[in-house]
Amino acid sequence: MKRNYAVALGGALILGALGVASLTQAKAPGARLDKPFGDIKERDIRTGKMVSLKSDYKGKVVVGIFMQNNCGTTWRYEAKIGKLIGDYKKKGVEVIAVHSSPYETDAEIKGQMDSRNLPIPILDDKPTQQLMQHVGANCSPTFFVIDKVGNYRYFGAFDNRPSGESESYLRPALDAILANKPVPKKSTRAFG
Repeated sequence: MKRNYAVALGGALILGALGVASLTQAKAPGARLDKPFGDIKERDIRTGKMVSLKSDYKGKVVVGIFMQNNCGTTWRYEAKIGKLIGDYKKKGVEVIAVHSSPYETDAEIKGQMDSRNLPIPILDDKPTQQLMQHVGANCSPTFFVIDKVGNYRYFGAFDNRPSGESESYLRPALDAILANKPVPKKSTRAFG
């Protein structure tokens, strides 16, 4: 009897572990690099209005950043994100935040963004996580870029290190997109 119980318990633990692993893996993305991004519509937490990534940002380069209130890695990028906003706004690049964590409120992420002087739109991805699943994001911060004609051009990390000297991935991608050149690294591994 004890042996059967141990075998049953061991089997349950293995199946449980497999179930947990499958829940933590991101679904295969619907968006494909260098293809049209698709039309995702979500509510802007700041204004309460629905925003369409296709029509509301038509003709603009868009950088989306998956951000989370309770993520230390996200906030280690605060200065780099602030500088990115300042450097690229004058070049016509729109930077938006995407909030996908169902464990945080709108007020928490908005308060965090306001206290850190990051006055960008915040798309509410919590209800369906459609945008997170569309690009295959599974951590924050994760960055994605849509070009002026609506094609998905970059996915991944800002750079290879949250602080100090680092190799940038996002800025060269943006510079290439703005110059109508091929993106040097289209996809990198996001970490957070």
